[in-house]
Amino acid sequence: MLATDRPADLPDFENPPLVEVVLSVQFSELRNYRTVHAGLLWQKFRQSYPKFAEHPNLNPTFEAFGIHSPAQPRFELRQLPGPLVPRLWLINADDTELLQFQADRFIHNWRRVKGAEYPRYESLRSRFFERLGEVETFLQDEGIGKIEPNQCEVTYVNMIRLDDQTDIRVRPEVALRVWSAVDLDDSDSFAKLPQMENAGFSIRYVMKSAEDAPLGRLVVAAQPVGGQPELRLDLSARGAPDEPSLDAVARFFDQGRDAIVRGFTALTTPHMHRVWGRIK
Repeated sequence: MLATDRPADLPDFENPPLVEVVLSVQFSELRNYRTVHAGLLWQKFRQSYPKFAEHPNLNPTFEAFGIHSPAQPRFELRQLPGPLVPRLWLINADDTELLQFQADRFIHNWRRVKGAEYPRYESLRSRFFERLGEVETFLQDEGIGKIEPNQCEVTYVNMIRLDDQTDIRVRPEVALRVWSAVDLDDSDSFAKLPQMENAGFSIRYVMKSAEDAPLGRLVVAAQPVGGQPELRLDLSARGAPDEPSLDAVARFFDQGRDAIVRGFTALTTPHMHRVWGRIK
């Protein structure tokens, strides 16, 4: 895939609260993929990803638009001609990178663990297509089939804490523009509420092309995390490539990253932008 430069007008932060980036492509099911192939695939990557795990498969999902568009992504049931092969997890030595593969999906996760520095989207994008290219070669050599993309996704996971140690679960308006505080001492009896314990929300936006046609959705979700004074903010861009090719997947990734970064900046407050060291 051709490398892309960061758009000059895209907001940027020195210390964003980013803890995970996920790039994912879904494709037509590889019906010749079997359990034995999972072991062979691990051997191909074992030197760089020495840790191995198996997990249940993810269901195929599709973003649909129009009069029959569902409220949530569409799920489909599949009848496989052979045994269901678990989703393969391949993890590098320091746990910062995870490759996931199943018969209809390839996913690359970067995770901020042990103080790891964020390598930036452009680097992760290059790594995704480098690894996917190796998978494609493996599929071809083993006679398994060809990757034909039908959906793709970019996800940024953020963990937000307030700089003054205030619990963001009860003061989300300090970090999020979409939240307004309620005056608990308001004289209007209908406005009187007990102390808020935590807060969360989910918002869906339609991504549009230059011709105003729907490209996909930007899904934003905020939720409290256990007993910690922090809020998890996920932003996911999901949709179909404009053609069943990896070049089209790369284009959607770039559009998705753009929507996520601009959406994150629009939904968070100038105060937190200063905390995170906004550059532009």
